[in-house]
Amino acid sequence: MDRKVYLAARLRPMTPRELSIGGKSCVVVDGGCTTIVNPETGDAKAFVLDYSFDSSEPGDKTGSYADNMVVFTQIGSLLIKNALGGFNTCLFCHGSSQSGKTYTLIGQESDPGLLPRVLECLFQQDAVVSEAIVVHASFYEVVDEQVRDILKRDFYAPGGLKVRMQGDGNGCRVEGLSRVRLQSMGDCEELLTRVLHALSSISPSAHTIFTVELHTATLIPNSDPSKPPKQTLEPLSKFHLCDLAGSNGGETG
Repeated sequence: MDRKVYLAARLRPMTPRELSIGGKSCVVVDGGCTTIVNPETGDAKAFVLDYSFDSSEPGDKTGSYADNMVVFTQIGSLLIKNALGGFNTCLFCHGSSQSGKTYTLIGQESDPGLLPRVLECLFQQDAVVSEAIVVHASFYEVVDEQVRDILKRDFYAPGGLKVRMQGDGNGCRVEGLSRVRLQSMGDCEELLTRVLHALSSISPSAHTIFTVELHTATLIPNSDPSKPPKQTLEPLSKFHLCDLAGSNGGETG
């Protein structure tokens, strides 16, 4: 892995409310540079980032519109590369309410987001198809200082799950969090359906985390030749896709 931290910005389309009051865009995206211009004074402040995506004009025919495929090509493919190389990775989507964080991560049927595209790419890898690498996933939220397992039917039960330090002191784990084994794109599509269904009942003040764990699988011959070999799993890496709660202070919708 060449670097540890990458920064990206994505410019969303204007909302119907902004258009109805005659609002005009004050952000300019040019390559890796995102510039905010004061419409009254003309003063500008530029931010040079690793990636800048202009998604402000969905109907743009010039090719400058950055859909979710463009975002995946630049960021999602890097995430997959690092995870398969044994590096833990975390992607944070941060922004005000209605800024497009969930759209970037989940997307829609005509423009799938990072999560479905990452899973699809993962199951195109020979090592995953052959189950030399085994995939598990979990999905949970953090709200009001409580952790809740979204993949459980009663995830709004009071109390939440406990967060514990790992026995070796290397990071934390969520005690009792369910892990779903993914063996095919069919499994991924079923899980994504559950995720979409759950999103409608998740609080706007919640942070949601989708975690994918990769393990390398090794087959050990059974002492009884009539029985199949035993499979052992060794951790390879994990990656988290985090949809951080929106800030109402910056709400524009």
